Amino acid sequence: MRETLVLLSALFAAGLSFASEPPAATVEAQVWFSPAGGARDAILESIAGAKKEILVGAYKLEDGIVAGALVRAKERGVAVSVLMDKKKSRYKKSQRSRLVERGIPVYADGAHFLYHNKVMIIDRNVVLTGSFNFKADAETSNAENLLRLRSPEFARKYVEDWQKHRGHAIEIKR
Repeated sequence: MRETLVLLSALFAAGLSFASEPPAATVEAQVWFSPAGGARDAILESIAGAKKEILVGAYKLEDGIVAGALVRAKERGVAVSVLMDKKKSRYKKSQRSRLVERGIPVYADGAHFLYHNKVMIIDRNVVLTGSFNFKADAETSNAENLLRLRSPEFARKYVEDWQKHRGHAIEIKR
């Protein structure tokens, strides 16, 4: 199920705020639910539309279809970097080795009990986030959600957080 919402600054004035910064003027948000709700297609569409950069923060990245889309984005000149949970990056189904072999920098964050993010920041304008892990059963079996936000302001905050974690992560070489 796909719904499109446009959140205007009036909503923020009614009580929604983020930290103490002024609210974004407009945020376009779209949401998908699984199983079989189109979340993976929304991720693939977003990756395919990337022009310059994709930053991935992944608790798990086990979906070969999503990994393949990231590889194709890199091959067409998009800068792709992946930050993963250290423990989950070692799992048998992890796509980390495939990504590293294709020249995508992959980093492992072991500074926390879990690096539990599920986020993609695309061209510093689009943020994909929610409970949706980047693994096949998130689309086919699990009850999950994916939120796509088009907002340079929100993307900036997510980039800052991604970079903070990247700062203490270790690059995976194989």
